[in-house]
Amino acid sequence: MSVPDWLTRLLRFGIVGMGGVGVNFLTFRAVLAVLPHWPVVANAVAVEVSIVGNYLGNARFTFHHPWRWSALGRYNLASAGAFAVQVGVFTALLHWGWPRDWADLLAIPCGTLLTFVMSTGWVFRAREGGDDGAGGRRLGGAGGSR
Repeated sequence: MSVPDWLTRLLRFGIVGMGGVGVNFLTFRAVLAVLPHWPVVANAVAVEVSIVGNYLGNARFTFHHPWRWSALGRYNLASAGAFAVQVGVFTALLHWGWPRDWADLLAIPCGTLLTFVMSTGWVFRAREGGDDGAGGRRLGGAGGSR
């Protein structure tokens, strides 16, 4: 019995995401050390750093997609919804008296499903003709087909 492709991708997405949680949390703590009275700013910075790392990991490991600027842009747009959800949940939990670290760790997975769906259906979707959908150039300069 073979595992459905979407489930394999979801598992790989989860593995990349677990690394992203670590990046997010370590970045959050580092920024918070510099700006201890600005936990929402520290959270927002940590989210963006983890988005870029997750794009690179998912492009390579989950979707076997070349690293392209246009796909990175789409991934950031798809992640913007997840970003808003995560920061909103984090802020609400702080407002309700949750400790900063626990609020951060609970808020992180809230946007995961949205990001996976958008990544599968839009960011890394196979395009006709092998194009990435926007004539995008690969990261590092050179364009070209997959």
